[in-house]
Amino acid sequence: PTEVGQMARLTHLYLDSNSLAGPIPSEVGTIADLEQLYLFSNALTGPMPTTLGSAVNLAQLRVQDNALTGLIPTQLGLCTSLVQIIASGNRLTGTLPTQLRSMGDLQTLNLADNRMFDAVGQGLDQLRYLWGRRLPNSLIALDLSGNSLSGSIPADIADIVPPNLVTFKLANCSLTGTLPSALVRSGALALLDASRNFWEGELPAALAESTITLETLEYCAAGKQPPEVLPALFCEACPEGSFKTDEGQALCTTCEEALGDPLLTTPEAGATTPDQCVCLPDSGLELRTVDGAEQCACAAGFAYDEFTRTCSECPPGQYKDAAGNTLCKQCADLGAADLTTTAPGASSEEDCVCPASRFRTTDDDGDVHCDACDSVSMNCSAAGSRLDALMLKPGFWRASADTTDVRRCPIPEACVGGDGEAADATPARSSLVASRRSGGGAAAAAVNYCAPHHTGPYCALC
Repeated sequence: PTEVGQMARLTHLYLDSNSLAGPIPSEVGTIADLEQLYLFSNALTGPMPTTLGSAVNLAQLRVQDNALTGLIPTQLGLCTSLVQIIASGNRLTGTLPTQLRSMGDLQTLNLADNRMFDAVGQGLDQLRYLWGRRLPNSLIALDLSGNSLSGSIPADIADIVPPNLVTFKLANCSLTGTLPSALVRSGALALLDASRNFWEGELPAALAESTITLETLEYCAAGKQPPEVLPALFCEACPEGSFKTDEGQALCTTCEEALGDPLLTTPEAGATTPDQCVCLPDSGLELRTVDGAEQCACAAGFAYDEFTRTCSECPPGQYKDAAGNTLCKQCADLGAADLTTTAPGASSEEDCVCPASRFRTTDDDGDVHCDACDSVSMNCSAAGSRLDALMLKPGFWRASADTTDVRRCPIPEACVGGDGEAADATPARSSLVASRRSGGGAAAAAVNYCAPHHTGPYCALC
């Protein structure tokens, strides 16, 4: 609102990162004590108000990332206390007003990504005009990237660059020719970004003796980053295990940094999205849900080896009943020392079985035991016998699947033996047996060892 000019004692005005639109009120410039004006990251339009020249105490002016148009007002040169001007990311035109030369304290000038300097001329005359006549010697950081600068850099640029300039950015312009050695040797210059231009020839030999940090002359696309060893002309592909989604001079991000899993990598260099991060190839690792979160993990039945970073089957006598990067469990820890598995890769404690001539039982405390089979009435010739599916020999019978009390049948041919699922079992009887094996209820103990047309205790009823 225009009433902002009535706040005579206001020194700091922060209205950045909002959705403000329209022109900057001219009344802002009438606040005599204003020292910091932050209006960046809005939708402001129109020119910068000439009244800003009245804010003689203004030290920081930040209006970047708006849609401001027109020229930088000459009256801004009256703000001799300005230390920082950041007006990048707008639609400003023209050139630098001569009056900026009077800003003896100005240290940062960022006019990147505007439409400036298109009418100044090209090459030597343009740059000589800008630096030789218009910039204060106090300047430390200068960014003119993304404007209409064109032509070649003058060979004697070191004589016209502000002597204290540390950071100098000319990226994304239309500069041509070779990089002059004088620029590399100039004053305090420590960082030069000259990417996305039209350079040719070799890098200056003086660069080897310079303390300058030269950003690569190529603007790095997505999937590429500046080389680790500078100076260099070209970007390098993101190494395996990292990616970069946007173009620019930032470094690639590792899959672990982005997704928090050290077992993620990329199939090849140059990845551009985190979606290309996959579990280590040929390791057996896959994205699986572990404790409610997705991570690279071994499947159930496989243990993780932290040295080889691979999955391997649980050896005989061990099992792993869930996905994850843990070790396999010992079957013997279930209670019976002679529990084992019939094959590697066991994925359940139910895969832990008793050896031949013994059968598996579980006591009231949940401990597992391997009890000896009765060689007369029971058939335990193979490993894996268990109480709830105990194989009886023909001529024998028991009342339920949870009893070890096996009886000889008075009519031997009426009792067919087996695991309790006789050939003539009715559907109801079969469902009870299935329920028994899945752990279902009181009726789970029902079994049928009877021959056709026989039923009841000892299969003695017709």
